[in-house]
Amino acid sequence: MISETKFARGYSSFWMEYFPWLNSYTKSINEYHLDKSLSSVPEMDQPEHRSINNTIAFFHYRNLISDSNYSIEASKEEALQYMKRFLGNNVSTYNFGKYDKDVISMQIKNLQKIPKCDLTLDPPFPGCGIIDNCKGDILQGNKLIEVKAGSRFIQPADLKQLIVYYALNWVSSTIKYDIRQLEIFNPRVGYFWTVKTDELFYSVTNEPKEVVFEQLVKYLVVQSEEIVIE
Repeated sequence: MISETKFARGYSSFWMEYFPWLNSYTKSINEYHLDKSLSSVPEMDQPEHRSINNTIAFFHYRNLISDSNYSIEASKEEALQYMKRFLGNNVSTYNFGKYDKDVISMQIKNLQKIPKCDLTLDPPFPGCGIIDNCKGDILQGNKLIEVKAGSRFIQPADLKQLIVYYALNWVSSTIKYDIRQLEIFNPRVGYFWTVKTDELFYSVTNEPKEVVFEQLVKYLVVQSEEIVIE
């Protein structure tokens, strides 16, 4: 089994066949369609610790939703334990200094601009074929939001990841959300981009989304069967 992010970053033959215009559409988004009304966060923190600060910010944002008095120290410890799962995490050299705290605070202020009404954190999606069970970041009403806090603009893999979540939701026989919009939200660079699901599929493929989803499911199942045979 693999993660949804690994599938989004690889398997280029599938993506090229069914989403031939995804790369050019991503370029167009970055050039013309980003909403940059959020405040950008100055890069005061050390480059090797930015992923840690991004993770702490998102953990603390989520914790504050359920408890407005939640300690930033507690969120930091939770985030550091989570980051230890990954190679090259740089946790051992992290010291949580003033600049780190300032960067985290500014990211949280941006994240808190997401409306709190009808908010679901970590919405689960069932696995399919080679893709394991997974969770999105935020479901706000009928909008699925993926938070990307790297010092970069949108990448094709970000759109692919949202498409995977949307497809898993479509095929699910248990939990099913009424997703009508998709969004990428970057609290560090200070932008977000929102699109209606029908508009996205019209822009990246020449097939109806139901057809594409059926092909995606078949592909994932076939890949899992090949792994079993091997």
